Amino acid sequence: MNEILEALKRQRELVDRARAENRDMTPDEIREFNAAQSVIDEFERQECEDKGKKKRKTAAKEPASEDEEDNEDEEKEKDPEKRSMDNTRAQAVKIINICRHFGVDPTSYIERGLTPQQVSAEIVNEQMRTAPPLNTGIYITEDHRDKLHRAMVDGLLLRGGSSIENPAEGSNNYRGTSLREMAIECMSNENSSVDYRHMDTERFLSALQRDFYNPESFFPAIMDEVVKKSYVEGLKKANVSFDKFVRFGSLPNFKKTTNHEYIMSLGGRLERVPENGELKAYVPQDVAMPERQLDTFGRQFTMSRKAFIDDDIGLLTTMPRRYAAMSMRTQNEAVYDILLNNNKIFDGKTLFSAARKNTLTTGTDITLEAIQKMILMIGLQKDAAGNQLALVPDLFIVPLGLGVKVNTILRSQTINTTDNTQAANPYYGANFTVVEDVTLNGMVEEGSAIPWFMGVNREFMQVDYLNGQREATIRRSEKPGTLGFIWDVYFDFGVSMLHPEAICRNPGVKITVE
Repeated sequence: MNEILEALKRQRELVDRARAENRDMTPDEIREFNAAQSVIDEFERQECEDKGKKKRKTAAKEPASEDEEDNEDEEKEKDPEKRSMDNTRAQAVKIINICRHFGVDPTSYIERGLTPQQVSAEIVNEQMRTAPPLNTGIYITEDHRDKLHRAMVDGLLLRGGSSIENPAEGSNNYRGTSLREMAIECMSNENSSVDYRHMDTERFLSALQRDFYNPESFFPAIMDEVVKKSYVEGLKKANVSFDKFVRFGSLPNFKKTTNHEYIMSLGGRLERVPENGELKAYVPQDVAMPERQLDTFGRQFTMSRKAFIDDDIGLLTTMPRRYAAMSMRTQNEAVYDILLNNNKIFDGKTLFSAARKNTLTTGTDITLEAIQKMILMIGLQKDAAGNQLALVPDLFIVPLGLGVKVNTILRSQTINTTDNTQAANPYYGANFTVVEDVTLNGMVEEGSAIPWFMGVNREFMQVDYLNGQREATIRRSEKPGTLGFIWDVYFDFGVSMLHPEAICRNPGVKITVE
């Protein structure tokens, strides 16, 4: 038994040494390994031979005589060591066969004196502990290409100044790698038969340009993701205010629609019904409904041939951020343009007018008196049937320079009046949202009065997007022949008035810097 253990140990030592040195076994080691295997084979052969004798004896036609059986029993009783050795050898052969099936070294199991059943249980338990769980029979592993993709994307973003909480593994390796080197690595992974590294600049750019128009290409996909992530980062940092007071909606196409669900009550009251009386139906008024329609807005930006050769990473990161800010400003200005220009809206009348009772005749600074008048104007608004709407304003929209005055009024416990220098402020702690935006200043002719507004938040205006997609679509532009890499940036939105009764205008005063 010791001989078989020594043979197994020697085989393991030879294999482990070759693996540790990352090489194949030498001819001498192979001969030694085969010699040890001969010992194991002889051990197994002897066991098979003994089994064969027992089977032949069992299958013999004439059963053994009582004297023969007694002689065998006497021999076993006289030599228990031989009987034990036979059992141990049989167990060892079974263990070797079990371990060979699972590709496991049997030495330790034989040394510990385990039974074949115990060895099988240990191996199965270890396999269950270390092997991946079996679900559908398919093991999903992370592809090297995916790891490389994420590492390069995050490396380019970090190099471009983006802040990433958990950069992908290996991303630091690409913070200092040039665009050309990254492209070479990607293209070589896709086509190892081409020597991109030693191509001259023009040939390499031509090859990369062809890849750019292939939607499945590796490196262009990396540039796409850097552009898109930089765009999203730019959206978060855009300095706009329209999203604080408009309502957002979705349209499925570009057709003009007047279908809109009013969420404000028409007002009025229920009628008294006498005993056994009849309930009367309400007849709605035939009034114009808000019109909603989308338009497409977009531009292109290019990473030129020169920028790529100069390794100008900024074009992949800073330009998308600027385009993100540009897209947000476009929406911001579209919203404020409606408020400032006072054009006709869906009912054919101007947004603000004396007839609507939603504008002051004379502009004023932000004062308690002006605020009170505008609260009354909104609160007394009626629907088309003459029913009171009972709206409560909770929003100020003011140009840059008036925000301090609004907040001073809303946060001061006392105010000065003609009769009392410490009078209680009725608007102290009132729940108003204050939106201050320089867009109002910039859209009014210099030296003119700048209007400011009071309204019911998210009730008077809506911004719709195609299928609700508020972020722009960014795609590689299909313009073969252009010296560079071009991306299209576009999205679809529309601004519409909902309820002009829910907003009031003060024509304002001039704002100057003394």
